[in-house]
Amino acid sequence: MSPNSANRGIEGRRAAGFTLIEVLVVLTIIAAIISIAVPVYVGVQDNKNVTLCKANMKTLATAMEQYRQRFKRYPSHRSGIQFLLAPYREKMVEHLEKTIRNMYICPGDDFAVQALGDWQETYGDLDNLDPEAISYAGRNSKEYPLRRKNAGSEVVACDAGGTDGTEVNHRHIINVAYLDMSVGNFDVVDLPEKDEKNFEVGPNSPIEALQKLNKDN
Repeated sequence: MSPNSANRGIEGRRAAGFTLIEVLVVLTIIAAIISIAVPVYVGVQDNKNVTLCKANMKTLATAMEQYRQRFKRYPSHRSGIQFLLAPYREKMVEHLEKTIRNMYICPGDDFAVQALGDWQETYGDLDNLDPEAISYAGRNSKEYPLRRKNAGSEVVACDAGGTDGTEVNHRHIINVAYLDMSVGNFDVVDLPEKDEKNFEVGPNSPIEALQKLNKDN
């Protein structure tokens, strides 16, 4: 075989496919792109969920104020999620999936979102409702009763997933609804590291305002 024939054979094999080094370079580039793109996407989606969640909590706080206007008091005989369910229980809002979605569900709370799949059964028995099916903790009105005179300065609900309110629905933002129907937030990043990792609502919450809330049923 002549040298020219050998060279043509090598060139033909190169043209037929990539070398191992070339494949590894391409995979490295793809991995680098993914490592940049995924966190950006997750951040954008989380910001969207925070905004939708704030809108839901605004609707919830408004319903609580409408309850007060109708009954001349807040639902002081119930606490936690039952406090939040008072407008729904009294049929002040429509018993529809969209009502639950727009009042009690944070789009960042996967378990609560899944519970909507069979919402009529899940929310059919409010007295025995699984706390995980609601994304928010409600006022502990037995220990901290609400009165109109402290409107605006008192919390009525906050982001708190899980059975006992220890799950953060967003990456680090906790939305909070107040008596005056405004919605603010806390950033758990601002908390000491030990408190950030052990976030909860209730008497042991690292955030003073959230000590007045719980997820009791």
